[in-house]
Amino acid sequence: DPRLSNVTSRLVQIWEKLAASIPLRLLIPAIEQSYTDLVKEGAIDGIGPLMQLLSTSFNAIQTSEFNALQSELSDFFLSALQFRCDNASGAKFLPQSIDIAEEHVIKAFVVLILKLSESTFRPLYYKVFEWANRDSSTNDRAITFFNLSSHAADALKHLFVLFASELIDNAAKLLDATNAAKTESDLFFPDPHKNCTLIRYILRTLLSVLVNDNQNFINSMRFDTLLQPIADQLENTIVHEDSEIRHLVVDCLAQLAVAVADDTLWRQLNHQVLLKTRNNDPEIRLFALEACTDIARKIGENFAPLLPETIPFLAELLEDENQQVEKAVQKTIREVEKVTGEPLQKYL
Repeated sequence: DPRLSNVTSRLVQIWEKLAASIPLRLLIPAIEQSYTDLVKEGAIDGIGPLMQLLSTSFNAIQTSEFNALQSELSDFFLSALQFRCDNASGAKFLPQSIDIAEEHVIKAFVVLILKLSESTFRPLYYKVFEWANRDSSTNDRAITFFNLSSHAADALKHLFVLFASELIDNAAKLLDATNAAKTESDLFFPDPHKNCTLIRYILRTLLSVLVNDNQNFINSMRFDTLLQPIADQLENTIVHEDSEIRHLVVDCLAQLAVAVADDTLWRQLNHQVLLKTRNNDPEIRLFALEACTDIARKIGENFAPLLPETIPFLAELLEDENQQVEKAVQKTIREVEKVTGEPLQKYL
């Protein structure tokens, strides 16, 4: 409808005019009150436009002005990030609506983050980290924290790596706590969907850190911390139907190899993935083969020294009773031959 398009266009112009004309110190209390009213009334579709107004207002902010308003803005965003936790167990909002509302808040927060210096962002990010770990009565803060972290990591690229040291141990523990193959007690959340949501945000964050690590952030200690929790996701049956998480697990393992560039650590990584190809579940064997193939593809001819250990596993899989696995291993063999330049058939 062209009339609706005109109204929308006019509203955007009004929003931009408001953001440019009203000082941020006056806008923040008004936005805070509007946000509270929207949540109270259940009208959370309005959170998106409200956060857009706040984001637009950051475009004109001066450093001196931000310094004066930093505490107020931090308090507002911490309060707004509490939305998921406050509504996690209620029936007022659908899970998808909670996800969308949180996404709007986080996107506005990231616009602010991009305006900050390293010295200003660090204490703010650690404040959110402490907030996420402070209250043990709700696990939902972990979802919010890693959702924010994944967005911040994507926006800041290699700069985010400077702040990632705090979250590595936390990410590793949570990957284990959400892995159905690793915990004999209850999973981190009773709801499988929530566990998958947390896994997705953790892996998105880690992948961004790994891709943007150009300063040897992933040393042998951090490699050891991350290797098993990520590799063990290959056996986590609750993620097998989620195509994005499957890709993230494979990408994180392959990018872990790129980040360390160390043949001793490559052997450890390759060995852990190969062990999963002996699992009784053919789905897990297929998943592990996918990861093995991508690792070989990522490190290319450097995979050649790993062939002596890899070949016996591939030979076993050629005899697999599952046709899909047998077909997949042939594809893996072709890919490994292509990247290493070594013909493997004579060994199989």
